[in-house]
Amino acid sequence: MIILRQSDNAAGVNATTMTAQQRLNMSIRTLALLLVICSATPARAGPEDDQSTRWHVQAAAGLDAIVFIGALAGNSLQYEHYGAEADFIRSRLDGKASAALERLTEFAELHGMLIGPNLALIFSAGPVQSLDDVIASAREPDARLRPGLEKSEYWDPREWTSVRDETLPDVLAVLLGLRDAGFESYWTETAAPILGMRIEATRNYLQRFDIIPEHERLLGRTLDPEIDVFLLYFSKPYGIRITGQRFASHHSYPMYIQLQTAIHEMFHPPFERGDHSVYERLDELRTDPWMQSILSGHDPAIGYNTFPELLDESATQALDQLIAERIGFDQGPGARWRNADGGMHMLAAAIYQMLREDRFGDTGGRFAEWFDSAIDRGRFTPAEVKRRAALVVGQDAVDRWNSE
Repeated sequence: MIILRQSDNAAGVNATTMTAQQRLNMSIRTLALLLVICSATPARAGPEDDQSTRWHVQAAAGLDAIVFIGALAGNSLQYEHYGAEADFIRSRLDGKASAALERLTEFAELHGMLIGPNLALIFSAGPVQSLDDVIASAREPDARLRPGLEKSEYWDPREWTSVRDETLPDVLAVLLGLRDAGFESYWTETAAPILGMRIEATRNYLQRFDIIPEHERLLGRTLDPEIDVFLLYFSKPYGIRITGQRFASHHSYPMYIQLQTAIHEMFHPPFERGDHSVYERLDELRTDPWMQSILSGHDPAIGYNTFPELLDESATQALDQLIAERIGFDQGPGARWRNADGGMHMLAAAIYQMLREDRFGDTGGRFAEWFDSAIDRGRFTPAEVKRRAALVVGQDAVDRWNSE
């Protein structure tokens, strides 16, 4: 199933098995990534009554509370935005909740885990509208979370027992602390009015765009036409994929970024569910010093700290770039990948170049099969990946990694 344990470090992940934690972190995208891919030019929209995509936009106090745990636990990117709130709440937690939060903080630091987004994915398998909803799920995870998780692409039965028995009790203690500290009253008074104004405007904007057919064309599989968007108050700077065709995003992001978040997140996972063979076949690339320097040398707070995580994110970015170019959101792939997340997404640039050479954006097809064929054709040797990345971002951007 999913969860909050990352047993492999960035320098030595075993490519033969992708853990639940590795798949989980694929869900996490920073606002910085979205800002460099998007331009302010509106995308071309089609008539609403002719489209298949159905958009739903809502807020959820319970999901906001779950994500806020990341700021409480000291995630550097979240704390930058919510330090005052986090410090205030910490000062009001009782001893049991404080001890539980300390354990979660240590766990996140030890494993390089983004705890707020990870917990959001887990708890999204159950009701998340209220703080009481997520408290109930933490108390009864087998009844309220497991059924939904088992249906998702993130389920791993090997992880479930440890998460349920070791992680969720601490999460429950922190959630009870949030309740006693008055979190939901604060959310109702401060966040709810702002979110209410943004929900209707976001819904009106998004419903103009029919994106699901594009995803189906490039993935080669049928998708549900329903997309659920949760606008949150405490989610900066992340856009977070959760279970189902749903994602969470910060209410303040511009409308076109909400759209681009959806385009990106709907490509996860780009490979077939449960198929780990792709990671096994790329062992030469995974162990290459240049690739290892990317995995170990980027800011771990961004995520993508193992090769499977980075590969899945890279494939997703390459695919969303194709749609960005088709509907008018393209700022240029070179500028995007030279800057996004400190310039770590060289593999995304290389995969994008391969797709362009095969005109995959025009023809469409089953991406997973195309990817296997690209491996068969020798395109994923370290030398070929670096060569193709340089065609997109320039040689200097490629050479900055492993430069020592």
